[in-house]
Amino acid sequence: TAAPADRVRAVAPTIAAAALEGVVRDATGNPVANVLVRVASTDAPSDSARSGADGRFVLREVPPGSQTLELTGLGWLPARRAIDLRPRQTASIEVALERVVVL
Repeated sequence: TAAPADRVRAVAPTIAAAALEGVVRDATGNPVANVLVRVASTDAPSDSARSGADGRFVLREVPPGSQTLELTGLGWLPARRAIDLRPRQTASIEVALERVVVL
């Protein structure tokens, strides 16, 4: 039995999707691990990732166009960055986060 066409489309990768790779650092340039990086304009689970020990992250299958990234991590001020993603291309970004200061 063949699957309905709409069901096949739901699991097939978007041909025109973009990708984003980046690095999260602190103010002194050191990598920041375990930061949640997500595309704010979508709810797809593939549109979020956590930075590794080296601060790097990769997002695949992101809708092209103007997007807003949200970066959040324990002990760091949340950050938002606007980025323009082109179809079938991988964009790069480097984001410096600021530590939360508790007085």
